[in-house]
Amino acid sequence: MNKKKIYLGKIKTVGKYTVWKVDGEYIRKNMNENFVIYDDSNHLSFIPRREFWIEKDSNPKEWNFFITNLVAKNWALESGLNPKKAERAGASAEKRERAKMFHIKNAGKTVLSKEKILKKIHKKLLKTPGKKISVWLVDGRAVRNLLSLDYEAGGHDRVYNFIPKKEIWIEQTLPKKEQEFILLHELHERFLMAEGKNYPRAHMGATIVEDYFRNHPKGLKPKIAKEAERQ
Repeated sequence: MNKKKIYLGKIKTVGKYTVWKVDGEYIRKNMNENFVIYDDSNHLSFIPRREFWIEKDSNPKEWNFFITNLVAKNWALESGLNPKKAERAGASAEKRERAKMFHIKNAGKTVLSKEKILKKIHKKLLKTPGKKISVWLVDGRAVRNLLSLDYEAGGHDRVYNFIPKKEIWIEQTLPKKEQEFILLHELHERFLMAEGKNYPRAHMGATIVEDYFRNHPKGLKPKIAKEAERQ
């Protein structure tokens, strides 16, 4: 573990936990592609115990929500709950905090139309080869506030039922190069699911392809073009 390349600064201490800002791009390329936005040792064993890692390119306005989730999950585990129930406890705590903030900012107006929600979420339509799929840069914070805490970094309509048909969403806060790797993953995963593979198998197939091109980036753009054409 190259600590100098991973750790970019201490965010805060919460009780016995230390929260660090880390280089997610480096972690995904050199350690594990499954580190997305934030995590701890209960999910990824290479993260030291009692440390919370948060992606440097995530939205700082969401950091307290992430920390709330991780603290609640760890408390639940320490109280004897199994991992599945602890995950739910963390998600519930985060959801409550997001709901409070949304209520405050919107003066109690918690019901938005689908059109207004998409207007808040869609930020930029990217140019992609062919016209079979629309790729949007989105406000991930708005997605997690308004639709689902499960959304992380990227997604498409065959996994998330709240994403409109033939759309792929990519987190706008990620660096451009990282957006390209995530786009490749989502395109390949979506293609495999259209071919009949279930999500776990399609996700694994997309992870293998993503990992290959993280180590062979020269072929990335042609591969993205090919995947876009076969949607």
